[in-house]
Amino acid sequence: MSKPSDDSVVVCAPCVRARWFLLFLLFACPALAQPLPPQVGGQWGAIIDWPHVAVSMANLPDGRILTWASNERDAFPGGRPEFTYAATWDPSTNEFIELPHPSHDMFCASLVMTDDGRVFVTGGRNQGNSPWTSVFDFRDNSWTHLENMNRGRWYPTSVALPTGGVFIAVGQGGGQFPELYTPGSGWELLTGIDLTESLLSFGFRDGTGMWPLMQLDPNGDVFLHGATPGMWVLDMAGLGTITSAGQHGADWFADEGTSVVYREGKILVAGGSISIGNNASSAKAMTIDLNGPAPVVTAVSDMNFPRQFQNEVILPTGQVLVVGGNTNGAKFNDAAPVLAAEMWDPDTDTWTLLNAQQVPRTYHSTGMLLTDGTVISAGGGLAGAGSAVNHWDGEVFSPPYLFDANGDLAVRPVIQDGPGLMRNGRELHLHGEPGPRSVEPRQDGCDHPHDEHRLTLPGGGLRPGRSG
Repeated sequence: MSKPSDDSVVVCAPCVRARWFLLFLLFACPALAQPLPPQVGGQWGAIIDWPHVAVSMANLPDGRILTWASNERDAFPGGRPEFTYAATWDPSTNEFIELPHPSHDMFCASLVMTDDGRVFVTGGRNQGNSPWTSVFDFRDNSWTHLENMNRGRWYPTSVALPTGGVFIAVGQGGGQFPELYTPGSGWELLTGIDLTESLLSFGFRDGTGMWPLMQLDPNGDVFLHGATPGMWVLDMAGLGTITSAGQHGADWFADEGTSVVYREGKILVAGGSISIGNNASSAKAMTIDLNGPAPVVTAVSDMNFPRQFQNEVILPTGQVLVVGGNTNGAKFNDAAPVLAAEMWDPDTDTWTLLNAQQVPRTYHSTGMLLTDGTVISAGGGLAGAGSAVNHWDGEVFSPPYLFDANGDLAVRPVIQDGPGLMRNGRELHLHGEPGPRSVEPRQDGCDHPHDEHRLTLPGGGLRPGRSG
């Protein structure tokens, strides 16, 4: 945030509190807010009815979105056997196709995207009795079972690896050892990585034994950074090793905040709880740079609002959009939602308030970048039939970069040619009309609301006949 000038007025504490209250009225309550021009604050579209509460979401290569709930459309799993209500949504036609999984309850399972665009889903609501692995193939709209994991897991974290494998850790029923999936070989317990000290000693809650914060580092290892105090590097060679990387020193507990890789080897962590003993939401944020010999942790500017259960989306500009969440940190509760979106610029370390969405997106909500540069924000709730916090809908946000200086839709850049496949460690050459600034080389998945890894590659401003 910008510092006051030498001749600025010192503001008293009650005035500061009044300013925060005014911000809340203007941006958390859209009925009271005068919308910003779209080239400044973006623009939200109409509410889109959904066939279930969208608890989990994945971006498919053909531009559709896959979402699912549980074996109930708007409630925690009931007595029905393994089953999941799922559907695809086509943003270009607003068409939904219901594609339930008939034999795997994927409620709060973990998901990643494979290199060929399939959705790889592991674990589920039956905890130790949910060792299931399923994949969704967008080419024929099919669900297929793969080999079961060695442990059932509910609320685990998984990471897609550059080798084509998948790493998964903890979750209820999962125990202290993570597992590695290798295509053609199946699952193997990594007994050289014991997560007792790093996670399980803190108990089973979000950010510890459930949904720990993990991302791929530039060396191809898994980096564990919370929400517990320590940072650890997990090497999957052989039966695996775990090495301490020190402590991040955060003075809040990012259990139900968000964690995304916003640039190569750089992670943004924002929001969560004030502390492990105080569930009220925090506005704090930090970055972790993994590009050197040791992680470098830097406190960055606070968000404009404390948030928990929000979703972060990496935009093609390299900025990070934050949507939804609440300030009280309560699950299944829309009493204190944050409706205003905001956007973090890593070059200036500033958070910019944007226009407010219409529907609270809190616990069990999802958000994702679409292939046309807009953002879908959906779901929230799953609190049981008839609950007012169940949101069977979504809404699309058009960020400011989609508009010109007059507020009209801007002319979109065009990529004229490029390869159909990008491999790890290889150069990518594209030709495009003036304007493209970045390339999104990976499809995305999110849940609870952990981003399963998206990486934006800067294009440097592509020009006709030039490659970037």
